[in-house]
Amino acid sequence: MVLLSVLVLITAAGTLVALIRHPGGHGRGAQRGLAALSGAAAARASAAQWVSSQVSRSDMIGCDAVMCADLLKAGVPSSDLLVLRSTAPDPLGADVLVATPLLQSHFGSRLRTEYAPTVLASFGRGPARVDVRLVANYGAAAYNLALRRDLAARRTVGHQLIGNRRIALPSAAENELATGKVDPRLLITLPALAAKHPIRILAFFDRPPGASSGVPLAGVKLSGTDRKARMLPSAYLRWLTSFLRKQQSVYRAATVTAATHHGHRVVSVRFTWPSPIGLLH
Repeated sequence: MVLLSVLVLITAAGTLVALIRHPGGHGRGAQRGLAALSGAAAARASAAQWVSSQVSRSDMIGCDAVMCADLLKAGVPSSDLLVLRSTAPDPLGADVLVATPLLQSHFGSRLRTEYAPTVLASFGRGPARVDVRLVANYGAAAYNLALRRDLAARRTVGHQLIGNRRIALPSAAENELATGKVDPRLLITLPALAAKHPIRILAFFDRPPGASSGVPLAGVKLSGTDRKARMLPSAYLRWLTSFLRKQQSVYRAATVTAATHHGHRVVSVRFTWPSPIGLLH
């Protein structure tokens, strides 16, 4: 913690000196510099809040010193952070990489082609952009092959859910299932629910901002009542939320919440990131 604080102070001091020494430091140049710093800080803060609330606590997060400090402030435990210094040859050892412009510059195109091809979420624009990336510890080629297989399996299981008479769902959800856009943890949990009592899917949700095309939807909204179950609404709701909250290990959702929307009870289920690959095959 002390070392991380010292690194942050050194970085901040260097940035301040650079601004003061800039030829136009007291005019437009200084304003542009401060605006750039503000944009970069905002992108880091947004990324830190997202990682703190959305990324699994079982994953190691790689970051530069300044970004790690922001993650600490957002509530990420220091034991989950791997500080990547300028001497780091690669980001391997981390499961998730918070790629600030500093790290993007350090690793260059290898970040996309070798180490972390998938963007889980992205924040900010241009030179201030921060990408939260999934690290491919066995290499990008092996990861991309596994992802293609996983996507095919998602489509197959999705079609099975569409044909399940105990699951009611709208056309938009059918399309998302058919095209493999739904998280495998949901694809396994939903038929398990339906095997007990009929369920009604209202919508899938929770695709992170700026995510790569292969990143699935990790949340679902379910009706809190279903006449086909032949249960009192209160009993059905208790069963549904209890079943979901009792799941263990990878199938335990990050949040299971019940709320009333336009007079109807809705249960929202959301899993953390990253989505596991290989559960379906």
